[in-house]
Amino acid sequence: MKVFVFKPSNENIGKFKIDTFEELHSAFRTFAETHDVAPNDYLECSGRSWTAIKGVDGLQLADGRLPQTPQRTMPESPEEVDSSKPVSASRYPMLRTLSTIYRIFAYVTGIFAVIIVIFGIVKIDRGGVSLIIWGALGGVIGVITNLAIAEGIKVFIGIEENTRNTFLSISRQNTHDAEQYSGGNP
Repeated sequence: MKVFVFKPSNENIGKFKIDTFEELHSAFRTFAETHDVAPNDYLECSGRSWTAIKGVDGLQLADGRLPQTPQRTMPESPEEVDSSKPVSASRYPMLRTLSTIYRIFAYVTGIFAVIIVIFGIVKIDRGGVSLIIWGALGGVIGVITNLAIAEGIKVFIGIEENTRNTFLSISRQNTHDAEQYSGGNP
């Protein structure tokens, strides 16, 4: 079985072979003597994982990925690799702003509708009934339409982000699988 060794950043350090899991600890110590292995690096083999931890006699292995070890994460886009802030917060700022503007329009429309209905109640004896009907009907339609447009914009942004993340995930998994089957050489 091949055991792959990775940095917490998912950088492949190398690999070594074992016949049984009982050989893992001794084979890892031999591997660590000739490679740059540090605490929080992790190993993967046959669907199992271990984390290198600092022990009394040097590096030792703990079953699984420890909580302080970052799980595999993929960049949102190539620009994020060199950036410390997440790209998704800065993607499509105009669409996000437009969504906020439509939401504000919805609230303003609702406020105007309430004012028109109140004015219609005050002027009930001079045609206020039509003001009440048109104010309420227009307000409901205006609020619902503006909120739907605002939410629709957010849905489109969410679909784009999910599609991009899915593509990156599949691409990353295919690259990882190709490296694994080719013996760790990219």
